[in-house]
Amino acid sequence: MGALLATIGPFEIAVFLVVFVLLAAWLYLPQPTRPGRLWEDSRPSSRPRRGSSPNSAARWRAAGRGEVVRLSSPIEPRIIDAAPTLAAPNFAAPSPAPGVIDPAEQLRAVMAAPFTAKRVLSRTEANVMLAAEAAIAEAGLSWRVLAQVSLGEVLASSDKAAFNAINAKRVDLLIVSGISEPLAAIEYQGEGHWQGTAPARDAVKKEALRRAGVGYIEVTPAHGPDDLRREVARLAMTLAAAGRLREADSAHRGRPGGGADAGQAGDRAGVGGPRAA
Repeated sequence: MGALLATIGPFEIAVFLVVFVLLAAWLYLPQPTRPGRLWEDSRPSSRPRRGSSPNSAARWRAAGRGEVVRLSSPIEPRIIDAAPTLAAPNFAAPSPAPGVIDPAEQLRAVMAAPFTAKRVLSRTEANVMLAAEAAIAEAGLSWRVLAQVSLGEVLASSDKAAFNAINAKRVDLLIVSGISEPLAAIEYQGEGHWQGTAPARDAVKKEALRRAGVGYIEVTPAHGPDDLRREVARLAMTLAAAGRLREADSAHRGRPGGGADAGQAGDRAGVGGPRAA
């Protein structure tokens, strides 16, 4: 043994130390050199495993190499590369756009659901409509009054955002000419109308109608049918002055004496009068 040690020189000792250091590094230090996942083995073991030393996870994170995953299943620790994988092509039919429902689905939903009819106008709004029709007939005009009209059906705009702002809004009543040209909107403002955002919504409708040259008449419980007659007459004079009152609109189509009967009908309606805007 002494003779063997005598033959070992400094070179042999240096080679032995280098091999020992490399072996220790291979056993106790994480080996990956590119981003990926470090799999730590959480199973009890009598000997340390590669990549599972207590400080290896901290060193892995500090080096910015990727995610540390602890293993509880009986498999060997291994390194999984984090390179992205390409998803398999999807040849399925494209799904419909949000909000678009197949007509067949709509029909099935309608056939399975109950429906009931409801009033288009409240009782007071219906009285306003009767009074407006009576005032128009008394003035000898052939105008008509429509109920619950969507502004998107009577107004147009090249500005999509502005149009969307009024598209779903409605007016209680709309006076139209003999050729269905919108002339004036009538809105009944009841006692509890001015709540929440109602004033702002009304302002949007009023401005859109004004810019389109359509009148706006507010009816409140504080007025009488005579006020509505005056507003109809004022509207006719305004349209005549602007050259918008057609001959067909001013042709009275009622029976003789119909004007007086129409006025009496307006009195019977018992509605509040208007306030022009």
